[in-house]
Amino acid sequence: MKRCMNNRPVARQQARGTSALEVIVAFTLLSSVLAFSTPLVVRHGRLLTSQRDYRLALDELSNELERLTALSNEQLPAAVEQLTPSDFRPPDCHAEDLKAN
Repeated sequence: MKRCMNNRPVARQQARGTSALEVIVAFTLLSSVLAFSTPLVVRHGRLLTSQRDYRLALDELSNELERLTALSNEQLPAAVEQLTPSDFRPPDCHAEDLKAN
């Protein structure tokens, strides 16, 4: 070990770069995180779409129910038979899928 002027030992300078092993470990960790998170992001997008469709269907049902509750008992059966989906439904929503039980 070298000594400087005031008689203290001087440590050798260590390399400050990254080794190939560190790069491989970092790449492996990054790949693992991406492999784990990608399906979650895709599933989250599908869940948002499903929730939006459910909310729109619930709004449609709520509007129709509010309209039907304002009718008299004599007008109600005819109004139920004439129920149709509104024009504000999404374009990918098919009318034949909407059926009352």
